[in-house]
Amino acid sequence: MQDDRYHLNLKGAVYKGLEAYLKYDRGGKISWWASYALASFKDDIKSLVYRDSLYTEGFTIHPNIYDQRHTFYLDLNVRPSPNWHVNLAYQYHTGLPYIDLKDFAETPPEGGIRLGRDWSVYNRDNYDPYSRVDLRINRTFHLGSGLLTMYVQVINLFDHPNLRTIEYDDYTDSSGETVIYTEKEYWFPRLPSLGFSWEWDYQ
Repeated sequence: MQDDRYHLNLKGAVYKGLEAYLKYDRGGKISWWASYALASFKDDIKSLVYRDSLYTEGFTIHPNIYDQRHTFYLDLNVRPSPNWHVNLAYQYHTGLPYIDLKDFAETPPEGGIRLGRDWSVYNRDNYDPYSRVDLRINRTFHLGSGLLTMYVQVINLFDHPNLRTIEYDDYTDSSGETVIYTEKEYWFPRLPSLGFSWEWDYQ
């Protein structure tokens, strides 16, 4: 287990959301759909366990780590001919909440780190917004009683850096001071792929 993980005990939680969805498809060469969601995800925290220490005081209602306030999807399909299909997909959502442990940690006299008492900083910060464009091109071939479909796909076409998590750890330097350091992890960079599928009629 990683040292920056903690366990929450909840009194309850409140989820709220509203979503709008639009679609255009008249059987022609171009179709599309789009959606937007406005959501709120809050936890009523009873207590928290971090590094075997139990914290029970000072909690109020805080954003859940998956509190994704704004979410937008757009999907565009183009069929220039029956054998070609081009799909372009875009997604965006607000950055998720997180605890900046550097603002939340204290160094006790016995060394190491422990959480502070200012719970107003709990999930106060947010990652940068997530944004991604994917492209997929399909080409189908009719071969006898079978159908061969080949595709090329690029996930995160514009190589947008999407932060997935910040991990924290600590060490004791040469002067005996406890130092907290961070390591950022990201979702996939630009990721191309090729593939094919083969379908046939048993009859």
